[in-house]
Amino acid sequence: MELQNMVEVRSGRRIPGNSLVFFAGGFGPGAGPDEVRTHTATSGHRVLRHAAFEALADLEAMRARTGGLDPHASEGQQAFIDAAYYLIQ
Repeated sequence: MELQNMVEVRSGRRIPGNSLVFFAGGFGPGAGPDEVRTHTATSGHRVLRHAAFEALADLEAMRARTGGLDPHASEGQQAFIDAAYYLIQ
């Protein structure tokens, strides 16, 4: 069984992200334990990386426009959170 994380980037496009895959260990004597493995996104990794760099570029544009960044401003925080999230997918 596989659970696929779908990541919605800022444009609204949904990209397949990481997935969790369940492997049953089997039944009876000598059967191994059940396992859950993570698989890193492969098909959408370039799109997600591009989205991360776009979010960081927006953050830089905010800094350039204002002469600095307020670490408590929600817009800047969200741009950074988005970039980090896209990169770990």
